[in-house]
Amino acid sequence: MGHSQAEKAETHRRIVGSASRLLRERGLFSLGVADVMKQVGLTVGGFYKHFASREAFVTEALSSIEGEWDRRVARGRDAGKRDAQILVEIIDGYLSQQHRDAAGSGCMFAAVGGDIARADAGTRAMATAKLSHSLDTLASLFSKRAGPDARGAAIMTFSALLGALTFARLVDDKALSREILACAAKNLKAWSAGASRGAA
Repeated sequence: MGHSQAEKAETHRRIVGSASRLLRERGLFSLGVADVMKQVGLTVGGFYKHFASREAFVTEALSSIEGEWDRRVARGRDAGKRDAQILVEIIDGYLSQQHRDAAGSGCMFAAVGGDIARADAGTRAMATAKLSHSLDTLASLFSKRAGPDARGAAIMTFSALLGALTFARLVDDKALSREILACAAKNLKAWSAGASRGAA
């Protein structure tokens, strides 16, 4: 790769990285191209050297977001942890105050799920694939004991995680926000353990 091509690739990476964070912080329809380009020190005129359209830009930026769950599962299994313990760690991490307060580096679905539902077909197809993969990852933590019900347990778990985090973020009462996170985590862990035992 020539020097200019390498520079272009690095610039592209910076734009995508900045956009993936800003889109989660501000929303798909509130963030302008100019905002992203300014963040990386470039003019709007350079945008179309990297992206065919704003829709393509949004899809690529969201697609670049790496899921934490795959890494957490891999690390846990490498360390010899039981799947049930890995699931507890996923629940605690997702429903933490740190995740609540860091939308720009957190779950795409919690940050812009509503926007994605109104986005273009390409963005929705990308999000569908990411969601399906996340459900597969969660289902793998139930599969040894939940068997055929593992997929349903995964859907239930992710739905509860997403709903609780959304509520915790939207309220303006910090005590209530913490209560939502703690209560959801406690009950979801109890439910998920019971679901696995019941299917054993």
